[in-house]
Amino acid sequence: MLKGIIYLIQPVELVGTNRYKIGCSNTPDLKRCNYGYKKGSRYICIMECNNPLELEKKIKDEFNKLFKLIGGREYFEGDETIMKQTFLKIIKKYDYILDSSENIIFNNSSDESESSNSDNELLYEITTYEDFLLTSDIEKIIIINRKLKYGYLKFNNPCSRWYEINEHEDLLGWIVDHNDKYTLCIDKKTNTLCRFDKSKPEKNITNRHKIIEYINYDFNKICDDICAKCYNKDIILDELNYYEYFVGRQDGSYCILDAKKLKIINHDDKIITNENIGGILYFNNFENINIDIVDAILNSLIIDSNILTEYKKLCYNIIVEQKQEIIFYDDITYPLLSNWLENLLNTISPKSIYNYDIDKDNIKLIKNNPKVIFIDMNSGILDIEIKRIINKVRKLGIKNIVVKNKTKTIYDYKSYIDFINYNKVNIIENAYNKERMEALLPIHDKITTYENIFYKKDLIFINYLKWCCS
Repeated sequence: MLKGIIYLIQPVELVGTNRYKIGCSNTPDLKRCNYGYKKGSRYICIMECNNPLELEKKIKDEFNKLFKLIGGREYFEGDETIMKQTFLKIIKKYDYILDSSENIIFNNSSDESESSNSDNELLYEITTYEDFLLTSDIEKIIIINRKLKYGYLKFNNPCSRWYEINEHEDLLGWIVDHNDKYTLCIDKKTNTLCRFDKSKPEKNITNRHKIIEYINYDFNKICDDICAKCYNKDIILDELNYYEYFVGRQDGSYCILDAKKLKIINHDDKIITNENIGGILYFNNFENINIDIVDAILNSLIIDSNILTEYKKLCYNIIVEQKQEIIFYDDITYPLLSNWLENLLNTISPKSIYNYDIDKDNIKLIKNNPKVIFIDMNSGILDIEIKRIINKVRKLGIKNIVVKNKTKTIYDYKSYIDFINYNKVNIIENAYNKERMEALLPIHDKITTYENIFYKKDLIFINYLKWCCS
């Protein structure tokens, strides 16, 4: 008699949604639940049962009729209460039926004389790195610390980058989230495990294969095998320079943005150690990007040309090369210059900025040696208090500080709006997404309408980025 457990859970990644997972283990302990899912997962129902693999199949068949299948063959979307009631009802209906040896339909035998079902529906246990890769979208794993099981992994995708395995995303958590788009089978001739892609029906299973319908993963053994076989103490790790940024492209690939040379460089499968992943950039190349339009827009907005010069130095300091210490004061009412710069940095280098909370006023919270600190000061803050906070920040070695407070305004909002309305054709022509830019430029006098002009990545965001680096 094959005894084990059957369970209905909500993995931590799905908490807060109406999506759930069916699962089972052919051992009657909680090892699969304790080690198979990340901390924070909700265990809605776990029950001991007979023939868990067949019972799981029955549950999935019934769930497919009642709920929406959202991933693989085990993830469903629906009302939690109804799902739980259905889960228990199916167990009650089928568990006692399976409590008999003649009803066990699993067979690991390779005897050719057995029936077609026995010959093609197998139970297989995954315990090795090689077998795990056959059921996963992971292409390769490198372990640099066997004791802590830290390292890097890459998915089987030409656009994929290397992901870090560390205390925040441990090895066990990564391998549990395997993919289910492949069907496994045993090659009778070689007695080896192989797979075929269900997305390519032309590659049919032949008579020489036995289909593996039910898979059990021993994740602890898989982790141990990975640490033994994938350890590489001589792996070369690459570090980004101050002016380099690891960003995504529209096609899903990743590249390195060289802000000094204004070039895009393929990362050539490099493992980036100080991996500060940026967002998706919309561009073809930097050579044909017009920054005159950025100069014109900013000149229409800023009252004093000296302020614009100082702002340009600040941007270059942060993004390309640190040349001098700068404290830049912005207007807290509509701080367009600060907001545009902060959004740009959040896109290309999210870890390079820090927003200082004056209410907490705890300098110890500042970590990761940011390139710039943004400080919001309300109108009630005295100049002496602003200077005190700036001095505390300076002692940390931070050279770029942006202070948003209620000072004499540095903007001419009316001139800015008028310029955009009078130059719509030219602005639209310079946008990456011309139709979207045209839709965002209605004629009226609300400044908030025009905050998106350098904010949205598919408008003239790249023009602004090039201006900051030039």
